[in-house]
Amino acid sequence: MKLKQLSIVFFCCLTTFGCSQQEDSNKQPDKQVDKQIESTAQTEQTEQTEQTEQTEQTEQTEQTEQTEQTEQTEQTEQSGHTIEEASKFSIAGNWAYSNEDCQSVKSDPATYHFPLQITAESISGYEWSCNIHSTDKNEDGYWHIQTNCSGEGESYKEEFYLKPKDADTLLKKVKDKNLIETLVRCS
Repeated sequence: MKLKQLSIVFFCCLTTFGCSQQEDSNKQPDKQVDKQIESTAQTEQTEQTEQTEQTEQTEQTEQTEQTEQTEQTEQTEQSGHTIEEASKFSIAGNWAYSNEDCQSVKSDPATYHFPLQITAESISGYEWSCNIHSTDKNEDGYWHIQTNCSGEGESYKEEFYLKPKDADTLLKKVKDKNLIETLVRCS
């Protein structure tokens, strides 16, 4: 008998609990829908904020990269040891004062020498050689090239002012004589 009473009490509790739960659940849907709508709105707002931040970061990164590329280009054009990279026409090569001088060097290299030989690292001539220390491109288009030189047993510093006029013509400014020499490329 105790078992029957216990079963009835248990059944009544379940029924009562189920009924009160149903009543509460009839009241809760409106609150749950409101909470879901609010939660969805917050999620959408968070996603929009994150997308906006990502877009801004991407734009800033692209802007920074463009600025760095522009600065690198300007630096290459203004200074460094990269004469060839920054010139429209390369000044590296063998240069003489005339095409006849070029032919003389080719026909008799033991006697004749190029007046000016330029590489990315050095400038040299007959019995002298200079290592390029620094380069700057002036507003007038001339390269101001500072070098450490040696020749005939002595060490000294020399500054060159060179400007490619075209692919086969090089202008050399001689500062102390206020003179501009024209050299031709020897091929």
